[in-house]
Amino acid sequence: MKKTILTLLCASTFAISYAQLKMNSNGNIGIGTTVPSSRLEVNNGDLTIKAGSSSATDPGDLIFRSAAGLEYGRIFAFSNALRFRASASSSGDININNSNGYVGIKRLTPSYTLDVGGVARVGMQILWSDERLKSDINKLSVERVYNLYQLNGYSYQIKSMMDEFENGERINHGEVKTNPSIGVMAQEVKELFPELVLEDRDGMMSINYDGLIPVLIEALKDQNERIEALENGESGERSDLDNKEKSWVKQNNPNPFSDRTVIEYNIASEFEEAQVIIYDLTGAQKQLIDLRGLPAGSVQVNASDLYKGMFIYALIVDGTPVDSKNMVVK
Repeated sequence: MKKTILTLLCASTFAISYAQLKMNSNGNIGIGTTVPSSRLEVNNGDLTIKAGSSSATDPGDLIFRSAAGLEYGRIFAFSNALRFRASASSSGDININNSNGYVGIKRLTPSYTLDVGGVARVGMQILWSDERLKSDINKLSVERVYNLYQLNGYSYQIKSMMDEFENGERINHGEVKTNPSIGVMAQEVKELFPELVLEDRDGMMSINYDGLIPVLIEALKDQNERIEALENGESGERSDLDNKEKSWVKQNNPNPFSDRTVIEYNIASEFEEAQVIIYDLTGAQKQLIDLRGLPAGSVQVNASDLYKGMFIYALIVDGTPVDSKNMVVK
């Protein structure tokens, strides 16, 4: 009797197990289904890969190989992140941090929602800018706009990908093959527009270049207003004398300059006094050069008498501006 009961129990257990785990004639295995359509099909349940001990950080990998055993890629969890690897030599091509959801492409430990360690191409970039999403809205002050003229533009070549550290070892993703670039230095921008610079946990700085666009807009508007004021005279009146209409100053040469530059001028006929006056973009006079009654010639301007930035110089004949140009000290 006992043997009969034991046999029935074993048969029952096997039947239940067989109902949960099914292998069909094609060799497909089904868990929770009797008609698996792929090599392994799990229906209405989770598939768990678990580390072998509480101290283990790598529970195992899901590996894709060719028939010859060549690895095409793998998915694995390691060091607080889910990683997707496209080659056997990669440390992780796509990494998702499981503590904050940040995604890194060629970045093992992303510092932002999407952190790309290389060149990214998009068809079009759009940014949130609806006024309803903003608070504490203030027009840029003139002083802040003029900080723009203290920035320097550079051409440069990217040296390499940013190295990272994992378990005390340096991970180098390899050289970046890009064309020569033009831009600004984050350290300089931080001094003038700190809100446009972001710094990650390793101290690596990034720039919000889009944030410079409003500064450029305001600078161009202000510059245009001041040029018009100089050309038309502060009172808005222009002289109708032929000699003043035909007088001119040439563009300084060289421009931009870092040492000295030369401005040529010509005054058409008789006059009592004339000067070349240099203004900054606020309209403040920075230098006055008396032409000493000479109707034509040139004057020299030294960069050491000014500072880095953009200036406007005007030819003033008998108190009336008759011509003006821009110049840049670098």
